[in-house]
Amino acid sequence: MTLIELAVVVCVVLGVAAGLVLGAQFGALGAVGGALGGGVAGLLVVVLLGAAFVIAIRSGEWWRPAYPTCKNGKCHSGDYELLAFSKELSELEQQHQKRGQGIVVRCACGNRYLYSSTHRRFMELRPDASAVPYMVHKPFARRWIRAA
Repeated sequence: MTLIELAVVVCVVLGVAAGLVLGAQFGALGAVGGALGGGVAGLLVVVLLGAAFVIAIRSGEWWRPAYPTCKNGKCHSGDYELLAFSKELSELEQQHQKRGQGIVVRCACGNRYLYSSTHRRFMELRPDASAVPYMVHKPFARRWIRAA
């Protein structure tokens, strides 16, 4: 059972129990109606919590800076292609990824970069697969700045 399934079961059971207790004041029919209403209310709580979680994740993605403009100044965020699992990667580029230094992306111009969201950096990959700092961003900033 996953955590989501557990949350659904717990919320629905608690809703049914609360509905039974509150509806019992109005007799057997009230108890049945209260149990049904409580089950629906418990399910609604799970849906609202899930929606709040999705909204929090989406707002974090909105705030996080997109890829910077490439070195040639032509390619923007939507022009990059993820090469993380591509067969086009050289052995050295695969080693960068295995060491957790980032994922390999390619702009439309053909330049390759190593992007690390955890280290907040964007590094240029040279033809020999050495990584050279290109851009960085501060924790709560949306703009990329040149790496020193």
